[in-house]
Amino acid sequence: MKDDGIDWENVNGFVDWPAYDNGNLFVNVVFSVDSKQKCKLYHIKDNECKEVKIKINEEIAYMRSLGAIEGNRLMYRINSKFYIIDYEGNVLEERLLIDDEIFNTLGAYRMRVSYDGKKILYELGKNPIDLNIYDLETGKTRVLCPGGYNDGEYGDKDTFELYGLSYINLWSGNNTVIVVIELYDKESGNQTIVAKAFESD
Repeated sequence: MKDDGIDWENVNGFVDWPAYDNGNLFVNVVFSVDSKQKCKLYHIKDNECKEVKIKINEEIAYMRSLGAIEGNRLMYRINSKFYIIDYEGNVLEERLLIDDEIFNTLGAYRMRVSYDGKKILYELGKNPIDLNIYDLETGKTRVLCPGGYNDGEYGDKDTFELYGLSYINLWSGNNTVIVVIELYDKESGNQTIVAKAFESD
């Protein structure tokens, strides 16, 4: 990374959620130059690091990792589309974003693709935040784990009591999602952390 022309010691930025598969680590670095957001993708393997230039015909102003897919593929949200690329940055497939009014208004958080590349797990909404599954083959979305947040002004009290607030979500295989949920007891004020498994089908 020292030879890529960026003065990293004087740049503000962050590392996006990495993608990893079979000894290959892909790191998306998001940073700002002259008030413009930039993204650079790096492939790290066997103590070697090289930049991956994604071959699309537009400037990349927004890029987030959805994870690795079987067959040496990666999935990213780049600008206003989903892209599946190979390890060299060649575009294998591009898809429109999820056609959902709330998704397009609020955006989505913690988007993770299943290893077979058929489903996307993501959080959506503001107080409460729901955990959703999007099926890329059918184009349908469903709520996997409703979230609840109640401070006397926002959210639904019954949902909050029943489901709590999920804040760590990850795939286990292609059809199971592990969700770490924070439960809150209103009477005692105690919080409990539990993990639950949900089937995506």
